[in-house]
Amino acid sequence: MSSCEFFRALTRASSEGGRIVIVKMLIGDNVLSDIVINGRSLLGVITNGGEVLELANKALSEGKIIETTVSGIRVILEPMEPRPTIIVVGSGL
Repeated sequence: MSSCEFFRALTRASSEGGRIVIVKMLIGDNVLSDIVINGRSLLGVITNGGEVLELANKALSEGKIIETTVSGIRVILEPMEPRPTIIVVGSGL
């Protein structure tokens, strides 16, 4: 998956207003990224989901980044809260 596809999915997920977790899995020199929203993998990269999805829920509840190793793979989970959009309307006169 290209970074453009990842950021497109991230923008879509955050615009829906849900709390999300960005998951990075480091396998050797490769980094796989996924987005967990509502307890599910958005991009389908997390296939052995059980433990990683539990860690994603823990990261959301604690509100902090979790770095750990799952089945020999280094996993970094970063919770994100959507930022509210502010729209200012007026004549400016």
